[in-house]
Order: sequence, then C-alpha cells, then structure tokens
Amino acid sequence: MLAMPKISRDRKVIAKEEPLGMYHCILLRPLKEYKVPNLRRRRLYAPPATVIPRPFNPERAKRRQEAIEQLRQRHYEWAASRKTKPSPPLIDRISGPYQPLIERLQTPAQLEEYKPVPSDLHFRKTKILYRIKEYEKLFEPTVERLTPFVKKALSDDRISELEKARINAWGKEFNDLWVNFNARADKLTNKEWRILKKQLKAIGRISFENLNQRLPEICKEIDALNLSFDYGTLDRP
Repeated sequence: MLAMPKISRDRKVIAKEEPLGMYHCILLRPLKEYKVPNLRRRRLYAPPATVIPRPFNPERAKRRQEAIEQLRQRHYEWAASRKTKPSPPLIDRISGPYQPLIERLQTPAQLEEYKPVPSDLHFRKTKILYRIKEYEKLFEPTVERLTPFVKKALSDDRISELEKARINAWGKEFNDLWVNFNARADKLTNKEWRILKKQLKAIGRISFENLNQRLPEICKEIDALNLSFDYGTLDRP
C-alpha cells in the first residue's frame, strides 16, 4: 500500500510502500499531455410542437355535456337500485328448479358393429419393415443363383459326399429362411442381420458362369464361406 505523496514543482513524487518500507519515484506528466475524452452531452434538436387551435363549437360542447349528465344519472339510478334491492343469498342463487342429471342425460348412441381383432395381429417396428424390403432385394438374385447350383451340385459325381452334405444342410436352412423370412424377421438380432447381409453379398461376388464346367471350383469357393442361415429360430424375450 502506497502512502499519500506530495507533488513537487518538478512533477516528481516520492511515495513509500508501507509494508516493505521501499520508496518509489514517480514522474508526473503535464495535464495537457493526457488525452481526456470529451464527455459533453450532445443536445438533441427537437422541433417545437405546433398546436393548431380548434375553433370552439357550442353545439358539440352542448351534446358532450348532455352525454355526461345522462351517464351520471344512470350511475345514480344503478347505485340507488343496489341499495333498495339487496342481492339474494348465495344458497338461493346456486339452487333453483333445475332438471335432475338423470333426466338430462340422453339415451346412449347406438354403436356400429365392429369387426373382431384378428388373432394374428402384430405391430412391427418401422426399422424391421425397412430391413425386410432391403434384404428382399438381396435375396432375390441370390435365390436365382443358388437354386440351379444346389440342384447340380447334389446330383454331380464330381462333388464329394461331405461337400454334398454341407451344401444340403445350408441349402435347407437358406430355403426355410427365404420362405419364412417375413415371419422370422422379428426374431433376428442386429448381429444376425449383419452376418446375413455379409453372406448374401459374399455369394453375389462369386461367379456362376459355366456352371457345368466350373462346378468343383464354385463348390470350393462356396464351401470356403462356411455358410449358415439358421437365424431367427429362437424366440427373443
């Protein structure tokens, strides 16, 4: 904390810092060197209001005075009626010769015949409906490719019995899933949806051209995918 200093003629001030006992020399500049903002308020010019005198009309003044007298007279009459005729008690105002509620009720309207709710009614989520439409577009070309392939592979002697057994296993699963896809779609988990899309796209990347000549090669490519379509068979809680 600095003590209050004294200003000398040469504009030097020696100030002492109380806690530490140190002295400070401060040189002050002339006042004209400080830039003091002009804080004068600007006067707003407002043109003087012009009042146009209105000529006195005795007829209009007479009508106005008569209206005031009529309003005053009606107020006096209303105040006098309030004093001579007191308002009835609340019990008399809220009770009256009203019709009972049972008599005011109308006969119930006749309801139209309604159809019973079907037992197989099932509400679905919107995302499930969108997924069914999306995956049907993936299933259709896959069915067209796998149908002749499975028939040819199961009847061809160049294919081993082990490969035929694997093709027959996932072929039945694929056919059952495709036939009942609309009913089993609600039971598929998000992981099963992803795996199913991955397998359908993997089958689409395999070339089925020259099926009779390239049948063993195609079987090896299909067998390397480890296909399984046993999805949506378990009931989810």
